[in-house]
Amino acid sequence: MSNSFKEQITNAPSLRVYTGEKAVVSGEEFRGLFPRRHEYARLLLELSTKQQSLIEEGEFSGLIELLLRKQTVLDELQAISQTDPPLLEQWKKMRDSISMAHRNECDQWLVRSEEILAELMDLEQRCTSQLQHKRDATQSQLEAVSSTIHLQDAYTQPPVSSRFDRSQ
Repeated sequence: MSNSFKEQITNAPSLRVYTGEKAVVSGEEFRGLFPRRHEYARLLLELSTKQQSLIEEGEFSGLIELLLRKQTVLDELQAISQTDPPLLEQWKKMRDSISMAHRNECDQWLVRSEEILAELMDLEQRCTSQLQHKRDATQSQLEAVSSTIHLQDAYTQPPVSSRFDRSQ
């Protein structure tokens, strides 16, 4: 994984400020939250694209590291969305009370974020299918090896022990 990619994840803005402890109270807060939400969605899509490459290459140690990084970003995205009440619910209630300029800007961020999240869901589905296919192929290979070992054991004669031969 490239250093610049690691730096992107490490230096990404924290969203933990907006856990379930407070509701959004102004258009300015929405204007700050929606671009962050978009950035985390974009970063997740980037990570999922890299994930797909790692799966295709069979690079599972790198995949595990990437999944840990991805979980961190996912937790951040979830923190922004799972406020009390949820962010999008707050937006629906407050949207009409916010200036037209702020509302349009926020709506654009939301549309872009939702497009990325939809693309992300599709990519995740493909990654899951690829992993299941690789798992099934590995399972078939293991079963073939196991069958070969059992077959070899069946044709191997055990050594004759002379200790039990009383005819001598």
